[in-house]
Formats: sequence, structure tokens, C-alpha cells
Amino acid sequence: MILGIDPAKEGAAVLYDPRLRVVTCVWSWKHRPRKKPIYETIFTHLGPDGICYTATWDLRDGGQIAKKIANECRDLQIGIEDAYISKQNPRAGLRVARFGGEIIGGLSALLSYDVDSVTWVTAAVWRKELLGVNPFTKREQCKKISLMNIPSYNHTITDHLKFHGMLDHVTDAFGVVLWTDNKLNN
Repeated sequence: MILGIDPAKEGAAVLYDPRLRVVTCVWSWKHRPRKKPIYETIFTHLGPDGICYTATWDLRDGGQIAKKIANECRDLQIGIEDAYISKQNPRAGLRVARFGGEIIGGLSALLSYDVDSVTWVTAAVWRKELLGVNPFTKREQCKKISLMNIPSYNHTITDHLKFHGMLDHVTDAFGVVLWTDNKLNN
């Protein structure tokens, strides 16, 4: 199984295995006045008749999201999009890096020997190698390209997009899955 993660504040993880089974986990950061923020997390599982299993949780951090993901898998190869730290807003990039570390740390602790590999890749690299996108393409254009092209690689992701909405987080996480699969099998 391969897990692809887009570890943003509004992010996603896609678990994929060769039997064309896809499980998605989509989270969105929710601010709560005078309380610690939470991540509203939604899991979907695609069965023979469409989306057959969904679960929703309000979770505190990446470690708790990792615990929910760990319940779904064994013998895992992980691909995760690396954080981009800009000069204009380094805090946002550091927050993404910290959150990605929480998820990977949680998965490593929970699955220990069932994690075969963890591969970090920048968005520019996987988009260039998988989609042929110029590394200097603007973010909004990259989102459109991802939403248009990634579903053509595997039709099962389309039902998840219909359920969650056309979220580039899901297609980006699946793009990381495809890139990781190419890297490990070539």
C-alpha cells in the first residue's frame, strides 16, 4: 500500500493499493474562540457501489489523524509533500512542516515495522515528473492542472472528489502516491 500526504492546514491523505482500493482522508483546520483549534477530518472508502464508508472526527493534531490512518493499513510506503517555506510568510511553511512531522511521527510510532519507506518530495518535483508542469508555474494554475489531470490516472479517485468536492488537496495527495509508486518501482 502507498500513502500520499498533502500536509497543509487544509490537506488530505490518499491510501492506495494495487487492487484499486482508494481510501481518502481530508482534513480542514477549524478555529474555535478561546480554545485550541481542531482538524475536522473526513474519511471515505470506495466500495463496489460507490462511497460505502465515511467517518468524521474532530481531531486535535497530526498524531491523532495518523492514528486513524494507521487503522486502515499495513506494509506501508509513504510519500509526503515537503513544506515550502517562503520568505514572505515563513510561519505558514513551518506550520506545514511541523504538521507533516506529526503525521509521519505518529504513523512511524503506531506502525513501527509496517512502514517500509518514507519519501519526502517537493510539490515542484512531483508535478514536473508526473504532470510535466514547469517548477515556476503559479500555485493557482498548478491546482487547476492537478484537478484536471490526476483523475485520469485512476478513475476511482473521481468518486472521492464527488463526495468531498473538487479539492486539489485530494488530487495532490494522489499525485504524491503516483510519484512515490513510480520512484519505488523504477
